[in-house]
Amino acid sequence: MATAHDMPCHRERPSLLSASSGYENYRGFLNLLYVILGIGSCRLVIENILRYGLLIDFNWPIKFLKDPTNWPSVFLIVLINIFILFEFWLELRLSKIHLIKSKIKTTLIFFQFINLFTILIFPAAYIYYREPNPVGAFIAICLYTIVFLKIFSYLHINYQCRQTLLEKKHG
Repeated sequence: MATAHDMPCHRERPSLLSASSGYENYRGFLNLLYVILGIGSCRLVIENILRYGLLIDFNWPIKFLKDPTNWPSVFLIVLINIFILFEFWLELRLSKIHLIKSKIKTTLIFFQFINLFTILIFPAAYIYYREPNPVGAFIAICLYTIVFLKIFSYLHINYQCRQTLLEKKHG
């Protein structure tokens, strides 16, 4: 006769991590890994603070407010509007000129080229000269590159529109 101690209390079944278990939702294990990773990172942060202390200079906003010229990247980002407005003014002037070959038109197109060239060269030279924070300089250079490409596209589309208008008037 079999006693309670002879009967197995567990059934054999496949592991949850095996393919034969039929279990396909491993989201809980992924969440567990995130928690373990977060706890490990917090431990490292606490160890570094205890070993080296808090290495943050809380006086940097005061330094910037005392001398606004310490903000070269912000200055560059604000200054980009001058290039955009100058280009818009040049396009307005070009839209009013109806002659095909005009000295004024050639001069305005030359100024457009100079403006585009300046958009690319000016921020790089200014950053090289002032040596600002690399993050702010990177953001400023990215914005200037985006504005250069947008203005180049704007010029090209306006040129095509002017050519189409001239063809409609003369053709």
